[in-house]
Amino acid sequence: QLFPMMVPDARWTFPVGDGLPTFRPRLNKALWDLYSLIAGPALYDRPLNALRRSLNQPPLRGNTLSAWMHADRTVMLVSRHYHAVEPPAGLPVTWGGFSHWAGPGRAPLDPEVEAYLDAGDPPVLVTVATSAATNAGSRFAAMADGLEARGPRSLLLVGSRGNLAALAGRKGAFEFAPLAPALARCQAAVISGSLGTVGAALAAGVPVVVVPQIFDQVWNGERAEKLGVGVLVRRTEEVPAAVARVLADPGYAERARELARKMAGED
Repeated sequence: QLFPMMVPDARWTFPVGDGLPTFRPRLNKALWDLYSLIAGPALYDRPLNALRRSLNQPPLRGNTLSAWMHADRTVMLVSRHYHAVEPPAGLPVTWGGFSHWAGPGRAPLDPEVEAYLDAGDPPVLVTVATSAATNAGSRFAAMADGLEARGPRSLLLVGSRGNLAALAGRKGAFEFAPLAPALARCQAAVISGSLGTVGAALAAGVPVVVVPQIFDQVWNGERAEKLGVGVLVRRTEEVPAAVARVLADPGYAERARELARKMAGED
């Protein structure tokens, strides 16, 4: 399960965001079931249930929301220290910690990336999720310009040759670098809030500024704010001021390092 915001707590409160009404557990559960019933036809219940029948499994309502609750075991690929929800009794949940990807073949940093990191103060890493990276060269350039105007230089991991071409001649722009060794050399990270990048940044003890694209990234940004390890912004032009706020307050980095220490032994 890669969407921690879809795990109900013991009262079956909807965990997708703050501000939603909450009631007694029985009514909360009824509303959850109603949501599954309504969402099912729009979210592929028919083909998913056809597959279930072909495997001699009973059909379910709201597969995309709740099928994981009927598994023998569901591993949550997030840290309990990041999302300390106690699910309802009986749900087959194991908390496994963030699942980190070390890059292709556990690749080391490219020598050009190493040289850039060695050439000055620790930069601010700027990257966005794959779904947000198409034709994003101008967004990367705007964020880098805004950061440099306030002082910190940036390490731009832009995800595609097209974005890299749009940043031709700009120092610190690279198509790819494995996150763990890059983040170890950075003082903060600007990310979309996708779960893998959130996990990598927090495991490195690096505070974050989250610029979300879709609902789960909004939730991760809100979670970073609640934990005091980051700031959520809605627009690209808000990024430089948010980074300045994070760098000016050492508490963000201290809390991020403390969270990383708590998560260090998880697998």
